[in-house]
Amino acid sequence: RALGHVVPQDDSAIVALKVPLGMDIRAAAHAFHRRGLFVNHVEYPAVATSEQRFRLSVSTDHTAADIRELIEGVEAIWDEFAPAGLTAPGGDGAFPDEPPPLDAFEGGF
Repeated sequence: RALGHVVPQDDSAIVALKVPLGMDIRAAAHAFHRRGLFVNHVEYPAVATSEQRFRLSVSTDHTAADIRELIEGVEAIWDEFAPAGLTAPGGDGAFPDEPPPLDAFEGGF
């Protein structure tokens, strides 16, 4: 929340961290791994492009220092991989619900 991300206020040990449309979620996932941060990524076509997210598992074994390291990692990875001006999903219309239909591409593939 401190970084502007929408995070539900509940008691779940899983935190969904939505990514901005246009972020290379696979490259960002590798960046988390290089930092020693284990996160799962859920990407298109498993979910709509606008619903791609990281799943962060938090447990009682995590210390305050672990949480700070995660927050710093998220901030650095968003700075590196989020398209300019789009730091977190919001209701500003920058994140459409679905990618354009395939027939929207003239000439096909």
